[in-house]
Amino acid sequence: MNSTKVQLPGQQEKPPTILLAIDPGKDTGWCIFLDGKIKDFGICRGLEEFIHYMESLDRVDQIVMEEFRLFKHLALQQSGSRMEVTQAEGIVKAWALRHKVPLALQPAQDPLKMGPMWSGVVMPRNHRNSHSISALYHGVYWLVKNNMWEWEI
Repeated sequence: MNSTKVQLPGQQEKPPTILLAIDPGKDTGWCIFLDGKIKDFGICRGLEEFIHYMESLDRVDQIVMEEFRLFKHLALQQSGSRMEVTQAEGIVKAWALRHKVPLALQPAQDPLKMGPMWSGVVMPRNHRNSHSISALYHGVYWLVKNNMWEWEI
């Protein structure tokens, strides 16, 4: 079967050498892209494990992260929450500031909608195991949006 490479119109941009994509939360998903290609991904269970993961990183050129929004119609569901999502966001923001790494925030909706189609990776049915794939979708979405991703159809 023949495949065709597809990219958005316009000049192809060079991706960051190391892109870290993050889906923050109690269980934080992460995905590393090397020169625009998926290299590794995983899930940190709990904030302490996530802090250790972030501190273990040698080099990152760009971070993209899902931005948490508390919508009024969902606010009651969060009552009693320890708000681990915002704590994980703070860990990332502090790390990025300390290491002088650019940080891009993006809403959840479009990456989660377009990511499966653009990456060809299917979201696991078990939500507990989905966070790394969500991070992958955020990375792919950011790369496509910035004209740094090619995919084959």
